[in-house]
Amino acid sequence: MENYEKQVKLRKESITDELTGLWNRRYFLNGLEEIIISAERNKDIFSMIFIDVNNFKEINDRFGHETGDRVLIIIGQMLQRICRKNDLSARFGGDEFVILANYTDKTGAGIMIQRMRDLLEKVKLGDTGIIISIAAGVSEYPTNGNNVDTLIDTADKLMYKNKNDMKPY
Repeated sequence: MENYEKQVKLRKESITDELTGLWNRRYFLNGLEEIIISAERNKDIFSMIFIDVNNFKEINDRFGHETGDRVLIIIGQMLQRICRKNDLSARFGGDEFVILANYTDKTGAGIMIQRMRDLLEKVKLGDTGIIISIAAGVSEYPTNGNNVDTLIDTADKLMYKNKNDMKPY
């Protein structure tokens, strides 16, 4: 029984992000593969939202990594609030996050992004004066691609365009 509990704990640790409690990149990519197969078979749509925290390096440099970690935890909590049970959200790496919004087109994904931005506007990080903001890009299956690499690449490029242009997405 003790070995079983250790295996369950190890399994959970291998697929979740320790800091945010979200799924990790490995779990997300495996889930995305499965969802693409299912969406192709059932002629479903979904959107992938790629999110990056604006000015994250400056937050870490100016206020320290503990404050940076608090920002990441807050982003994780916001993702859990805006995602439905059938969506998949994960920390992709560093200050990048992803959402796989099932049965959701780009318009619906844009609404999710705006909900997250609205929630983040209300966050106060003590007396730091930090305003947490995000850049986001959206790719839609099958319109923007039908495989993992294309969907991620499209959403990532649109996120960087958003970061540079400061447009909604």
